[in-house]
Amino acid sequence: MTDLARIRQLAANVDTTAICDADKDTRVVSPALRCRSAHPALCGPALTVRCREDFFGVVQAIEEATPGQVLVVDGGGRRTALAGELLTRAAMTRGLAGIIVDGGYRDMSYVATSTLPVYSRYVTPMAGTTNRPGVLNQPVGCGGVLVSPGDIVIADVEAATSSSPTWR
Repeated sequence: MTDLARIRQLAANVDTTAICDADKDTRVVSPALRCRSAHPALCGPALTVRCREDFFGVVQAIEEATPGQVLVVDGGGRRTALAGELLTRAAMTRGLAGIIVDGGYRDMSYVATSTLPVYSRYVTPMAGTTNRPGVLNQPVGCGGVLVSPGDIVIADVEAATSSSPTWR
């Protein structure tokens, strides 16, 4: 069993409060980023993207994603939507484990019933543009914590967390 498989098994059987109790270096994302979907639990390595009021970087990241990754979007906490129904569907098709956006999300009538875990700071109907590429696979800020590509992201009804794996 791989290290990541063991972590996924652990995450399926314990909550983020127990993880934080066991590892004081676990970074906890701001509670301002809330679960917007029907299923809050996620676990996987981070695929990071930084974009501001333009969701082309999110499109790029979903196209590059491999199954099981968690898309972590540094949207600068802005209120413009960086994803919604179409990108949620695309992420599900690609097999992502979830999406966390420090910014806006839209199309809640679909997202609220989605099986893909989705977290965001805001809900807004205002979509961003698709004019500028994002910055992929670099450390990003999300919910007040630094998340690097490959960090293990675990979330549930309590919180979203990020930890650097020791096997890197």
